[in-house]
Amino acid sequence: MFRFILWLWTLVGWAWILYDTVKRPENWYNFTSWTWFLQTLFYSLYLFSSSDSNSKLFTLLNTDSTDFFVFLDAYMLPIVWSCEWTAAIAVVYIMVDESGVIEDSLNRDGPVLTWIGNFLIHYMTVVVLLVYMHQDTKRIFTCARNAREVASGRTFLLHILLFTLTYAYASFFPPASHYGISGITDIVTALLLLAVSASGLAVFQNWTSTG
Repeated sequence: MFRFILWLWTLVGWAWILYDTVKRPENWYNFTSWTWFLQTLFYSLYLFSSSDSNSKLFTLLNTDSTDFFVFLDAYMLPIVWSCEWTAAIAVVYIMVDESGVIEDSLNRDGPVLTWIGNFLIHYMTVVVLLVYMHQDTKRIFTCARNAREVASGRTFLLHILLFTLTYAYASFFPPASHYGISGITDIVTALLLLAVSASGLAVFQNWTSTG
């Protein structure tokens, strides 16, 4: 059942990406759009790698599919989780601050569409990812443990990857200016963005270390 829901969610993800690209390209200025693309790509790779036909493909290529799941669950998943964690927390601050981007959305789309869209793209994403993470915790824990045992610098690499992604976004689109956040500079906002994303990575690593 969950696999079917994940297929639907992934198709919705690609449809939303296509809509944003064609109709509202300015949405790519939002960190949420970067996160949405990352999680949709992640689910697509998971669904591809876990299908029966592609399990046979791994065999034909003389490649262990387990290695691919280690890449997905031990390297890509923590980055996806950290970005979704960051987006969910950041939007709470943006709403409390009553930033310009919220006001613009309310004026353009109305309160109903604004809050429905806000829930879907900032919180439903986290719900779906949490369900994914708890569907097969044993596999994820095993992948994370294998990655830690093979690569001693794995934690450092994850921090570098996450820092690069978050810093790249903050460099292209200074958060305070872009979101219309008052009383705080772009530099401080970027530092907070980096700190929150790092805390999300720490939460994920603590979770996998309990397995």
